[in-house]
Amino acid sequence: MLDAGALRTPGFWLRVVQASLVFGIIAFAPVAEYSGWSRADFAIFCGAVTMLASLALIACLILGISAVRGLPSLIYDGLFWIFWLACAAALSDSLSSMNGWGCKSRLQASVAFSWLTWFAFIASIFFDVQDLRRGAGTGLGAPAAPAAPDALDNKDATPAGTTAVAVAAV
Repeated sequence: MLDAGALRTPGFWLRVVQASLVFGIIAFAPVAEYSGWSRADFAIFCGAVTMLASLALIACLILGISAVRGLPSLIYDGLFWIFWLACAAALSDSLSSMNGWGCKSRLQASVAFSWLTWFAFIASIFFDVQDLRRGAGTGLGAPAAPAAPDALDNKDATPAGTTAVAVAAV
């Protein structure tokens, strides 16, 4: 069954952004033709894995699989926050050494979208922490209300309006 409520959450739309309908693909596509260069390879890795993992998370959210919320999502976002920080920093460092190259504008686009993807992961971490505080993904949600005793099924139940008194045997 599809969960239309997922479409109303900011975390879902951040996944769409990360799934690279906007950011991840644009971050690695400009430098993809330079595979074999370790920094470009790392950008390709970050973009491709982010796209695939985020698409999987989007599918889980749409299908109503709430197990991906909270801690699992926080672990994923924390890991890729580190990856994208490293990717953006490595590509940014490359800008200074590429002064005479014709690919500098492509590298600038890749750097810009790498940093934007990193910021999207910061926002995702914020929403993951909010989910954790609400008990999502931990199995610790709000405690269930105790069931009301049924006078017909439970002979030891105290009738409504009376108080039970425990007597200790000596």
